[in-house]
Amino acid sequence: MLKCLICGKKFKHLGAHLVKKHHILAREYKMKFGFDLNKPLITKDISELKRRQVFENGTINNLKKGGKYRFKKGGVYRKYFSKESIDRLIKMNKTPRTYSHICKKCGKRFTSHCKRSLFCCSSCKRRYYYAQKRNFQVREYNPSHDAKPTKKK
Repeated sequence: MLKCLICGKKFKHLGAHLVKKHHILAREYKMKFGFDLNKPLITKDISELKRRQVFENGTINNLKKGGKYRFKKGGVYRKYFSKESIDRLIKMNKTPRTYSHICKKCGKRFTSHCKRSLFCCSSCKRRYYYAQKRNFQVREYNPSHDAKPTKKK
């Protein structure tokens, strides 16, 4: 049984409890408490049951067909690494690659694990896109173009 660190109750499937009772996603819960994002929030027996069901209901065949659309081996496709993931990578003598960027909104230098990061934080990202939206609306509506031309007498 897994113990919920928010309310202290024990569950076999903690992810469902988090969504229903605490209104947070399992990913947010893992990030808040520093758990590895790759580890499930279900007990070993539920995990084994789901593993058997994959073979019984034919899901494994669909996974094999979709192999050509998966991520390339060795690529880094996520921005957040938990402390547990970083420790595991260090033990394997593989540290997650970091890239240096300059925030498009505030101009502050920051590092991330993704090549294409544009913003240092979510608030900079939100402010930047709201400003872009406002600028587009201002350009879209220009009162000087809407005014009717007056006839000269």
